[in-house]
Amino acid sequence: MELSTREDIDAPQAWVWDRITDHQSFEKIALRRGADVQRNDRATGFVTGAAWTLSFRFRGRDRLVEARLADVAPPDSWTANLSSAGIDGVVQVELVEMSRSRTRLIVKADMSARTLSARLMLQSFKLARAGMLRRFRERVAGFAADLEERYKAGA
Repeated sequence: MELSTREDIDAPQAWVWDRITDHQSFEKIALRRGADVQRNDRATGFVTGAAWTLSFRFRGRDRLVEARLADVAPPDSWTANLSSAGIDGVVQVELVEMSRSRTRLIVKADMSARTLSARLMLQSFKLARAGMLRRFRERVAGFAADLEERYKAGA
């Protein structure tokens, strides 16, 4: 199942890149939402091979997700591979410089199932695809709007 969206941000590409690769701020966001985040490698920064383990509660069950950066190509894109019990995923984030002060953020997420129970879960997601896509797009749009506000405020 694939979800994708794009948002334009009134900020330079280099500035946006610095914000979308700030893994510590993403870790804090996950912690505020009730997830436990653990860095699994000795690398510092946002580099290929960096890995995290996230544990959280979803649909009444505790879930564990392993995330690993598969590719980091500054200042254009990064790709992360996700793995959970029966579900694999890939998240791709791409930045396209529209002008010196405008950047397009493209986010794609693709999930696939390895087990029957995971297939059933993804099938229920597909049935609710319109709602999931709407929420996904709202989250990315909110993130883009927040980045734009922070840039205009000089942060």
